[in-house]
Amino acid sequence: MNRSTSLTCALSLLLLAAGCSDPPAPTGDAPAAKAAAEKAVEPAEKLAKETLAEAALDGAITPADYEKLLLGLAECAVESNGIDRDCAGWKAFDGARKDRKTLMRNLAGELGEIGRRHLGHESPAVRLQAARLASSLFGGDDDSRKALVEAAKAEKNPHVLRAILRSVRSSIGRSDAVRDLLVSMVEHPDEQVRITVLGALAASWARDTEGTLEKVLAAVENDPSPRVRAYACRQLGDRADPRALPLLEKLTAGPKGDGKLYADCFRGLIGMWAAPVPHKTPNQKAYRLTLTRLRATPRTEQMPPWAAIPNLEWAARAELAENAPWFDKSALIEALEGLALDRASHWLARTGAIKTMVKLGARTARLQGIEKAYADAAATPGADKHVHEEVLKALAARAKAAELKANGGKRPEGEKGAAPKEKSGAAEEAPAQKGAGQK
Repeated sequence: MNRSTSLTCALSLLLLAAGCSDPPAPTGDAPAAKAAAEKAVEPAEKLAKETLAEAALDGAITPADYEKLLLGLAECAVESNGIDRDCAGWKAFDGARKDRKTLMRNLAGELGEIGRRHLGHESPAVRLQAARLASSLFGGDDDSRKALVEAAKAEKNPHVLRAILRSVRSSIGRSDAVRDLLVSMVEHPDEQVRITVLGALAASWARDTEGTLEKVLAAVENDPSPRVRAYACRQLGDRADPRALPLLEKLTAGPKGDGKLYADCFRGLIGMWAAPVPHKTPNQKAYRLTLTRLRATPRTEQMPPWAAIPNLEWAARAELAENAPWFDKSALIEALEGLALDRASHWLARTGAIKTMVKLGARTARLQGIEKAYADAAATPGADKHVHEEVLKALAARAKAAELKANGGKRPEGEKGAAPKEKSGAAEEAPAQKGAGQK
């Protein structure tokens, strides 16, 4: 399908835009009902025809075409995750954007202006997409940022407001207006808006901004929503600010009636030093506290929280070893081994510990020790059997990898198919040495 055909198909969807909302109910007067239905379709049909005709003349989507497609979103509903993707107006708008080269060539420098022009449109869907345009690669200038801040102050629809806040949040470190806006929204009545705000205040973008971390710490303890409190605590790991450590230490001491808050704070603690986007300066005290929490006994079904254990896999990133000379991988593996062997802990925490040990490159002898400890569970259905199966799977993968390596990467004779690629992870653990993590 060529570009012209693609555009034609996308724009023709606008003819169905009236289907995004219910048509007028029949009143018993057939001619009047028919006239009302035709009138409802007319704006979308007219828009589609005009846009298609203009695009056909110049062979490309012009700024004017794009703006008309934006306005075609007017009848679309706005939901918590954005504009309704089933709306014909959205399908036409999204379909016309598929020709990325045309858009970049013809619309560079225009998107911001188009977006700013419609931040006050009566339709929430148009306002939401206008906010995205104003903050896009080609539209995110100072004028757009100022317009977005002012639009946020007046916005009443929480879904649109979240889109606006997401559009400006990365500017918090270089714009006092954006910082002040986000701080002012910390107690917004909508839970999702508060989550968006706290995520921005806890992000690395906000590092060194005045009064932002304090708002996140206060929300962890005082927000009326348990969901918001847990989210804010987890996000503390993104910023990795040492000032968050006392609160994390308190809230990871045990569940104390709120298991989700406990688990998310545990994830926040891990995130202070091991994160998907590696920190340039991982927090050593957070690392040591994590080891203390993992080693703490007696363990229970809730302690340590099984949901947080997979986050430790980020410790296998090479950047952590480069940025944290104090990091002792063997000490972490040893703590996980103790967790895996402790049948008092949740079985998902134990299987998660085994998976993380593998990711970290734990010595095969450690895994064999765990397998031996759970051998009695092999024939008994239950949680312990799941743990035994997990360690058997890890050992089988190790044996297969060793066999393939010895065979030059080729499968043994008789086996079909390409040799499977071994999952990436850290090099196998060196013999245990006393380091910073073992102090």
